Amino acid sequence: MNSIVENIETISLLIAGLGLILNFIRLKANHDWNRRVEASKMIAEWNSETSKHRKAIEDIEPGIIDININSDKAEIKEITKTRAAEIYSSNDVKSPDRELRFHFIEILNYFEYVASAYDNKVADKKMIEESFMNTMIAWEELLHNFIVEYGKHRKSNSWKPFTDVVNIWKLKGKKTRKKTA
Repeated sequence: MNSIVENIETISLLIAGLGLILNFIRLKANHDWNRRVEASKMIAEWNSETSKHRKAIEDIEPGIIDININSDKAEIKEITKTRAAEIYSSNDVKSPDRELRFHFIEILNYFEYVASAYDNKVADKKMIEESFMNTMIAWEELLHNFIVEYGKHRKSNSWKPFTDVVNIWKLKGKKTRKKTA
């Protein structure tokens, strides 16, 4: 009789352990699914969150984002330190530079949202990288001097999640790049 009770206790513990393992697997799968859903949401809202600012920026500074590769002049425009200071310090309400500043801020705020979700594993990292990495690196390079200028005036590391994630991606790209010679 004692042997039967011991066997039942052992079997009960095994079943309980198996139940815990299966529950953990189910919770992990649900968590992973939720991260993919969040990344999908970000991908779906990308155009609605960025296109109005991208268009306004391109209207004010033609060629800064979409470079005409068929042009004889293959120069890449950038926000220089001087230009970043001009844009940041523009106070004239009717100034295109002031409008540009606010579009930069809005688009950087959205990039910060995406980067924070990526860094904190709220959204699926692989999906975020595949969808946004190259674009966000290009924007950070374009707006780097503006970000620095903004931070100087605000005495803060503005958009830190965004710049941190971009720096991680840049390092990742260097590590995975194959040698060609």
